[in-house]
Amino acid sequence: MPYRRVFILLPLCLALVAGARAQSPLDLVEWSIAAEPSEDSNAQWRIDFTAAIDEGNENDGVWRMYALDAPPPARALTIELDALPSGLILVGPPQQAGAQSGYDEWFDKGVTYFEREASVWLWLRMDSEATTATVGGTIEFMICNQRICLPPTKYPFELHLGAGADAGMSAANRVVEVPEDMNFGGGSRLWAFLLLAVGAGMGAFLMPCVYPMIPLTVSYFTKHADSLSESVRMSLVYGVAIVGTFTALGTGMAALVKGAGAQSIAANPW
Repeated sequence: MPYRRVFILLPLCLALVAGARAQSPLDLVEWSIAAEPSEDSNAQWRIDFTAAIDEGNENDGVWRMYALDAPPPARALTIELDALPSGLILVGPPQQAGAQSGYDEWFDKGVTYFEREASVWLWLRMDSEATTATVGGTIEFMICNQRICLPPTKYPFELHLGAGADAGMSAANRVVEVPEDMNFGGGSRLWAFLLLAVGAGMGAFLMPCVYPMIPLTVSYFTKHADSLSESVRMSLVYGVAIVGTFTALGTGMAALVKGAGAQSIAANPW
């Protein structure tokens, strides 16, 4: 029976979808964060944020990360610190090195950006009474290549600073902590995406091209079946066949053009 084949193929398609990982900025950018005390005084600390950016390929071009001073509408690199603990003071705005300038076809204007590596830092000062402190915050960044722009992404961090011999932690023993759930391929993110997809599908029933078809579809099943159980069976086969078809198409497209390929195709005028 055809519907039995659908029930056999559907779990396979769902497994392929669950195993596929959408391309995310955190797959293409690797952050390294370190704290170094000033050579003049242990009361001042330099926090270095270094990003290794994927080089891309010949077809799509290199990946660019927009710099601190990239003008709108480009999403400039930003560092947001949580509320600083008592005795810790931010000294000036973040600074950068190695940024390039050039024309950006996405925004049709000149921008500043990083390629392959981004280097940004800021200074913090401890007062004389503080010996240790914990600094947390997020880095927000956006990357693009010649084919596509990925959405702005936030990367959380936490650093433990110490001043003087009693700090309990030296510069060589620095720590960077990142929550495990920032992995876009994690189970929690996958289930959240599936729930969002189901909700969007239910919302599609209210569309004018879908809603009027519901009574027509239901009446077809009731008139072409001899019993209620037969109507239910036909509707289940119909629904599972639609789910299986679109799941197979989506899985195939994800394998061919990756997770961000749909956006690239939708934005292509051809």
